[in-house]
Amino acid sequence: MARIITVATEKGGVGKTTIATGIASIGASRGLRTLLIDLDPQGNAGHALGAALSGASTADVISRRTVQPQAVRPTLHVLVGGPALRSAEVQAAHPDDLGVALTILQGVYDLMVVDTPPGDMRLVQLGLCAASSVVVPIEAHPFSVQGGIRIIEQVRRFQERGRQPPELVLVMSALDIRRRDDRDLETLLAAKFPDLKRIAIPQDAALAGAGRDRLPLIETAPKARGTQALQALCDALGLVGLAHADGDGHGP
Repeated sequence: MARIITVATEKGGVGKTTIATGIASIGASRGLRTLLIDLDPQGNAGHALGAALSGASTADVISRRTVQPQAVRPTLHVLVGGPALRSAEVQAAHPDDLGVALTILQGVYDLMVVDTPPGDMRLVQLGLCAASSVVVPIEAHPFSVQGGIRIIEQVRRFQERGRQPPELVLVMSALDIRRRDDRDLETLLAAKFPDLKRIAIPQDAALAGAGRDRLPLIETAPKARGTQALQALCDALGLVGLAHADGDGHGP
């Protein structure tokens, strides 16, 4: 069964899309048949990986239309976002609709990565309810911390509703230990969420420019500090040994 990793926080501008596309590109580089699912009406995640915004979309999948995701690499495919995610049909979807729709692709992919938008909780809920793991990026700013905490609280409420909550992993994004607030962030999160994994992603020009060349980060900056930190995040998420038993390395 494919792992579904959703990257979500309520605050924009914290590196969410860079983290989602980074996980997808690293997963594909490890031989996992990977699908990037862009749930953002802006469509930045698909664009960053070189996908055409006119291609098969996440909105189509939510609406139960049969689609063929775009192949940007043999083991890396994309469902693009875009304005169709603001349609009345998608906005009226049940929170479980994305997860249910993705079941038809469970035998096709080893890994699915969902990038969610800031500020649209209907779309974020679709990503959270589909996920087996949720990655929550948080920067050392009060608004970012509160936005991340709200996502964590939503995921933890799953158990109250009688459903198994997904694994939670916190990412301290754009971290610069020269700044006092950044040094304090680890202490704050460790005290508030001692049971959760925490991964630090350093401030890095390679990450800041990710997507500019519309190529996977693992190709454009494989040795950058930020890329190595994303590799560690993928290790923490257990993205090893997930590839399909046939091991042919080809997409669907």
